[in-house]
Amino acid sequence: MSSSVRRRLPYEGQSSDAMWPELDELEDLDCWQSGETNRFGLWSFLGAELTHGYEQPFSDDNEKKQHVLRNFLRTPKNLETLMGFGFLLCLHTFLYVFTFLPLRVLAAIATFIYNLLTRPWLPLLKPAQICDLLRGFIFFVCFFLLFYIDNSMLYHLVRGQAVIKLYVIHNVLEIADKLMSSFGQDVLDALFAKATSHAFPSWKHILCIPHILTAIIYVFVHSGLVLTQATVLNVAINSHNKALLTIMVSNQFVEMKSNAFKRFGTNNLFQISCNDIRERFHYAVLLSIVLLRNMAELDWNEDHFWSLIPILFAVMASELVVDWIKHAFILKFNNIRSDVYKQYRRSLAKDVVTRRKLMLGDQLDVVARRLGFIPLPLGCLVCRVVVTSVCVSGIAGLALTLITYLCLFCLKLLVSIVLLGKACQYFVADVEQSDSEDDSSSPSYVVPHSVPSKLPASPFVQPQMTPTVRGMNAATTPRVTSEGHGMTGLYGDKPGLPLDEVNRYTLCGGSIL
Repeated sequence: MSSSVRRRLPYEGQSSDAMWPELDELEDLDCWQSGETNRFGLWSFLGAELTHGYEQPFSDDNEKKQHVLRNFLRTPKNLETLMGFGFLLCLHTFLYVFTFLPLRVLAAIATFIYNLLTRPWLPLLKPAQICDLLRGFIFFVCFFLLFYIDNSMLYHLVRGQAVIKLYVIHNVLEIADKLMSSFGQDVLDALFAKATSHAFPSWKHILCIPHILTAIIYVFVHSGLVLTQATVLNVAINSHNKALLTIMVSNQFVEMKSNAFKRFGTNNLFQISCNDIRERFHYAVLLSIVLLRNMAELDWNEDHFWSLIPILFAVMASELVVDWIKHAFILKFNNIRSDVYKQYRRSLAKDVVTRRKLMLGDQLDVVARRLGFIPLPLGCLVCRVVVTSVCVSGIAGLALTLITYLCLFCLKLLVSIVLLGKACQYFVADVEQSDSEDDSSSPSYVVPHSVPSKLPASPFVQPQMTPTVRGMNAATTPRVTSEGHGMTGLYGDKPGLPLDEVNRYTLCGGSIL
């Protein structure tokens, strides 16, 4: 067999360069074609395979790859600092409904009676007091309306459905919950704006009646949706084969498919983070309702309590793991530093520090807009479940109710103190750290004003930007354009929209996430 035929036989379908790496090193190619060189035999091939070295395909980017890995591994830690702070914000706002809102309602009623008797020619209530009265009225009306929903009948109705049908119902309820949260913000904003547009009392306040009815219908329907979610979760936990619970937990991993493989800007990532904060608190309240209902049905059996704890812990643990993996790959695919979560945390901390001076609604509206969390429907449901699950009467029941209120009041004060202290700490520390990072970078790239000025540019992104000396007019520097999105900015965000103006349902980059 000739040497030319033998060269083609061993590796069919491959080029001679791939088979014989020594061909590129031969100085005389004619000698190889004529067969005058030493033949590359089997033992030579085995020796080369056992002794050859490894060449890094991207040796110039080793430091970049290591930085990507470190950024990937630091994502859970930085994410949990934001999640913990956001969870405290939701808890602080949620406890406000049970602690300070009743006191403010009573104070508004007392002020109304006092002003009516002493100076009826002046405005009887302030705008904030009108809002408190409306919140209290909507809360108590929806609380009593929820008693018309038979929880036992709803449980058996859900339990009699097929597993695949319950899975579809669960997904529909999640989507409806998000839509109702967005719609509820507009309903309550319209109601409060209409009610405070004129001095109280005024005949024009009669026009607020349609807004009040719409708000009551919204809170009642949203509370019913959350109650159905809790019932589906209760059925999944109490089922014998746990098939529905497995599907519900696996559905959280499907969430990564719709988020991890898309291109996001920092504003879109902030919306995803806000949604995860609200969703985590929402799940915590739902699991607490399920635990309370199961303990009430089994006469507060301690053994059943310890048998439910591992299942509830597994559901919450799956939520945490999915969030870690999802955010880690979003940062990796979009070349965003994990320090961006510190920027988000500082933005939320700024709301707590700066707007604490106003004390209007106790950050109720701020958290609702930034995180998409509305506490009224969830508060109505929790009150209804507690009243139906814990049966108390007489002096002992009154004393227990008072003690529970005092405990919630103390917890609210503790959360407020911790939240305010952490907000000041995060705000000052992050500003100082960002200033030090900005001062140490020379020369610096001009960051478009769509990205907060304190957030350093990502070391992974290498856009075609011109290095400039500090103080140079940024208008002469070319802007970075995100191709395919019709937006400009380092991270693909819409220019002119700072992070402090981004809410949960703000349109950013052509989408709301």
